[in-house]
Amino acid sequence: MEFFPRDGYRFARFQIFDSAGDFFIPSLLHRLIRTLKTVQQGIG
Repeated sequence: MEFFPRDGYRFARFQIFDSAGDFFIPSLLHRLIRTLKTVQQGIG
């Protein structure tokens, strides 16, 4: 019974990390796409 609270804590931390990933990854993709478009315009 000792490891159950620790396991729940780890799961909660993973959920927080997952929602943070859902927030950060799209913004990173958006920035990457914007940078690629700027580079393409610079080449073209």
